[in-house]
Amino acid sequence: MARLFTFLRQALTHLRRSPLLAGAALLTIGVVFLLLSVFGLLGYNLALLAESVGQNLQASVFFSDTASEAEREAVREILRRSPLVAGFEELTPAQAMARFRSRLGPDQAILEGLGEDWLPASLEIRLTAAGRDPAEMERLAQALRLPGVEDVQHGQAWLEQFDRFLRAARLGALAVGLLVLLAALVIVSNTIRLAVYDRQDEIVILKLVGASDAFVKVPFYLEGLLLGSLGSLLGVALAWLLSAVVQLEPGWLLPEGLGALALEPRNLPWEGWVALLCGGPALGVIGTRLSLGRHLRV
Repeated sequence: MARLFTFLRQALTHLRRSPLLAGAALLTIGVVFLLLSVFGLLGYNLALLAESVGQNLQASVFFSDTASEAEREAVREILRRSPLVAGFEELTPAQAMARFRSRLGPDQAILEGLGEDWLPASLEIRLTAAGRDPAEMERLAQALRLPGVEDVQHGQAWLEQFDRFLRAARLGALAVGLLVLLAALVIVSNTIRLAVYDRQDEIVILKLVGASDAFVKVPFYLEGLLLGSLGSLLGVALAWLLSAVVQLEPGWLLPEGLGALALEPRNLPWEGWVALLCGGPALGVIGTRLSLGRHLRV
């Protein structure tokens, strides 16, 4: 334990010798983990948004004006029997228009002059989890295209586009995250490299008096560990504060239109924050290892 404290004092002393370099490394790592935390928050909330959209996905059956009651009952019977359907609601033209007006809110004036029967009678279908599968949804839609049915609509095409957007966003965030991690590794590695050059004479003397390789290397590893730990703590703390502010005042950051999605910004689970905090020390140790492997000969 005493030796560990000795190594720690050496590491702190070496960092104080180069405050500008150590400060630059610390700030760089902090920015890196701030960005990684923000990417994590965005990815987590986008995943929640995708889940919410999928759960609220519905299908609609629109009847033609000439559809008979027997034809409508045939459609209802398919829905009652289907394991893909959680339930359905039948809307008359007047009910459909009233719902449309309520969804438009202050913009419903654009419907002035349209009759109450402007929209067709329809069935609003709530789907089970299995029913939200693209192939199953399409099979159900085909089965519902019976005489008397004018159209069957479902949001699967839109959902697939949204899913493609999410995948592209995740890949983009991953690419940027890898780039900033690489930048942080380079900064840590260069910090340790300059520390090695600065103490080259000291290292030679230590080896001459019989110091082990571990005795020489451990202070460098502690420097990298300290830089990584403090940098990740700084970045994660800033991201946590930003997340807390956004949750208190989502309108400060989120466009007004997102309110229609009925999804409030959520914070990362504690496991996510812990993983980010643990990434800092790991980054510091890896950067130190890369630097020592290339520049320190003991």
